[in-house]
Amino acid sequence: MAQPTKLTHWFIYYWEFWSKAFIFNATATRSQYWIPWLINNVLFFGYGFITGQWQHFAKYGSVRLGLAPPNSLVHAIIILLVMTILLITAIGQFTSRARRLHDLNLSNWLILLLIFPLAGNLVLFILNLMPSKTNTRWGMNQSNY
Repeated sequence: MAQPTKLTHWFIYYWEFWSKAFIFNATATRSQYWIPWLINNVLFFGYGFITGQWQHFAKYGSVRLGLAPPNSLVHAIIILLVMTILLITAIGQFTSRARRLHDLNLSNWLILLLIFPLAGNLVLFILNLMPSKTNTRWGMNQSNY
């Protein structure tokens, strides 16, 4: 049987991001954390670029979920759809970050460092870049869950 390609790994990790979005008690390797993070950011920035959100944000400092006239049913549905996708993605990113911290044999309570906007983000960024530890308290990887 042929070896999986890098693109196959990216697809698998991104699928695991969505299928394991509500699993806390497992671990996630660096690739399992960073590949979905990268894909999600590319998708959201791509959405912002295609719809012109970046221009509106640069000018007014806020996002308009346009594509339809304001105060219309279509506009409300688009806002609801985008907000739902953002919420589900945020939950998935939260649990993925918790699994990544578990892979470092750390508690997911360190996510509370995000209360401190600049310092907390920097500390978590550095932690998420660190290599995996062996023999953690959470022995199972998200792929085996």
